[in-house]
Amino acid sequence: LLHIAFDDFYNQYYRESVFNFAAAQERFFEFAIGLICAEAGIGYTEIMDAWTLIANQSERQLGAFYFLFFQRFKTKPFLKKFEDYAGIRNAVVHKGKSPSKQEARNYGEFVIENIHHILTHLQENIEPKFVYDFKSANMQDSWRKRGNPPAGAFIISIFDSILSWRLASTEDLEQE
Repeated sequence: LLHIAFDDFYNQYYRESVFNFAAAQERFFEFAIGLICAEAGIGYTEIMDAWTLIANQSERQLGAFYFLFFQRFKTKPFLKKFEDYAGIRNAVVHKGKSPSKQEARNYGEFVIENIHHILTHLQENIEPKFVYDFKSANMQDSWRKRGNPPAGAFIISIFDSILSWRLASTEDLEQE
């Protein structure tokens, strides 16, 4: 979603860019919530079952993320005031606003800063094993829902994501 948001911005589709930056941020919140819960000993299936209660409700996802992050790390998850940027997202998503280039850029920069700030906390405070296991379970669940991949299908690496290669063990890197 981040790649799509950047492509949209580059191609001057600013409305789509904001929409995809927002979607990327929300999916990242979902990942962070799942990872923090996994670290606390909650199984992947239980995490996903609980997620279904808020899966289509952005405000509840934000609230769940905010307080779970705050509880785990004892700090606020955002460097800037979230409300200052939520207006752009809400106007685009709910009111059909076409943002200016500068509005789209500002919103995109806000999202990227959030993701990097949050990711830094996750990488510095959560053992790589939890990250790897949660991401692996997520990929396996995704394939299971679509059916098993056909023989010879290209499977994206667990590490082909915003997560750093340093999260994997030597054996896992060799296998990849």
